[in-house]
Amino acid sequence: MIYFFLIFQNPCESIPCTHHATCQAGFGNHGYRCICPAGYQGVQCKTDVDECVPGKHHCPRAERKCVNTFGSYKCSHCSPRYIDDGETCQDID
Repeated sequence: MIYFFLIFQNPCESIPCTHHATCQAGFGNHGYRCICPAGYQGVQCKTDVDECVPGKHHCPRAERKCVNTFGSYKCSHCSPRYIDDGETCQDID
């Protein structure tokens, strides 16, 4: 009898996915794919998504300024033309 041994190396063992993404072996040209968490994209989830693109962020008031952060965003103080009174942004015009 002749025996053949095939060694399958799991490409996910080298941890190619960043930012706590899930690695799944057996996909694509790289032999794996990364399931990126919210805020990241790309083959290895290295690219930040700009959530401050109009329509992507959910700042509570339109006059609040969206500030993109790596992997997320935050709503900062009032945009120019507005004064922050602690609860709302008041239009100064």
